[in-house]
Amino acid sequence: MAIKLSILNSNFIIKTGLETILEKIPNVEIHINKETSPYSFIRETNPDVILIDYCSENYSIADLERLISLNSDLKVIGITEMQSRHTFQTAIRLGIHGHLLNCCDEEELNGAIHSVTRNERFFCGKILNVLEETQNESCDPIVLSPR
Repeated sequence: MAIKLSILNSNFIIKTGLETILEKIPNVEIHINKETSPYSFIRETNPDVILIDYCSENYSIADLERLISLNSDLKVIGITEMQSRHTFQTAIRLGIHGHLLNCCDEEELNGAIHSVTRNERFFCGKILNVLEETQNESCDPIVLSPR
C-alpha cells in the first residue's frame, strides 16, 4: 500500500526538489499544495505523512497544531532551515513526529518518511544537538522509538 505524502512548502525550488527526490521512492504517492489553504488541502488529500516548512512564507508554527488536529493519525515531518532551540521545542510539543533540515540527503528523507509511518520519531542529528545544546556537527539521523 502506498504512503500518501503531502508537501507544504512555499519555496518553489525546494518543493520541486522534494517532488523529484520522492518520485524515486517506491510506494509513495505525492501531493503538493499549490495554492489552496493547507487545511483544505489536507482534508482533500487525506495524507499519511506531511512534509511542512512551517517557517516558510505561507506557513507558520501555529499551523502545526491545527494540521495535526485535523487527523490524529497524520504524521508530520518538519523540514526547515536551522531554527532556534525554542522553535524546535515548540514544534515537538505541538506533536511533530520528525524533523529534517533543508540540507538533508535523500537517504535521510526516505528514512524519516518510513520511520514516522512505523510510529517512530525521526530527527536530524544537528537538530538534536541544538535541543541538547551540544556542538557536534554531525547530521546523522536519530530514530527515536515511541518510548
